[in-house]
Amino acid sequence: MTQEWSVWSYGSVARGDADRLSDVDVLLVGPHGEQPDGVLVAAGLCSTDVAISRYSWDEIRGMAKYGSLFLHHIRIEGCPLYEGEACRGRLEAVLAPLGEYTLARRDIRGFRVVLADIRESLEHGGSRAFELSVLATVIRHASILGCWLIGAPRFGRLAPVAQFAAAIGETVTLDDFWPLYMYRLHCDGRVEKSALRSVAVGTWLDRAQRLVGSLEEVLREGHRKVSS
Repeated sequence: MTQEWSVWSYGSVARGDADRLSDVDVLLVGPHGEQPDGVLVAAGLCSTDVAISRYSWDEIRGMAKYGSLFLHHIRIEGCPLYEGEACRGRLEAVLAPLGEYTLARRDIRGFRVVLADIRESLEHGGSRAFELSVLATVIRHASILGCWLIGAPRFGRLAPVAQFAAAIGETVTLDDFWPLYMYRLHCDGRVEKSALRSVAVGTWLDRAQRLVGSLEEVLREGHRKVSS
C-alpha cells in the first residue's frame, strides 16, 4: 500500500548542484512497521539509485518537537516526489511550524568526544582512512550547525565548511577541505583509494577543535535561542 507514504527529494539533486559523486538523497516517511512496497516506483525512483532516509510519521513528529536540523534541511531545500492520497500535505504541515533546533549543546559535546577519540585512535595505530573520514564528517556537521546558529543555513557537502569558517575568521576554502572529505567518500565506496591525497592530520584536528570552540562562543552570544 502506498497511500500513507510520502517521498521527498533533498540534498544536491534537489538543489540542482549534484555531480558524479553525489547520492540521490530521498526521505521516505510512512506508517511504523509497514513496508514501502511500490512507493519508490510510484515516485519514479529505482531503489538502487537512491540513498534513503526512512522514518515513521511518529518519528518525524518527535523530531519536529526539538526542531531537527534534518527537518529544517527538508523544509528549506526538499521537494515532494510522491505523496499518498491519505497523507497528502501531511509532511509539509509538520515542517511549516518547525521551531528552533534545541540540541546544539548536546551536539557540541558529542563533537568534542569524537574528536578526542579520533586523536587517540590515530596515536595508537587506528585506521587512518577511517578516522580521517570521521574527522571530515565532524567538520561538515559542525559547520552545518554553525551556519544554522549564525542564521545562514547551508546544507551542502562542502559549502557549509567554507561559510562557517569565514564567519569565525578561519581560512578554510573548498579546495582545502576537499582532500580531507575525499576520505569520507572513499569510506562510502564512492572513490578509489588511488584518488586519496595526503592531508595534514594535526592541522585539521586543530581546525576542528577551534571550529567546535567557536560553536560554543556562538551559543554564548545568543545568535539563536537554544536550550540544553
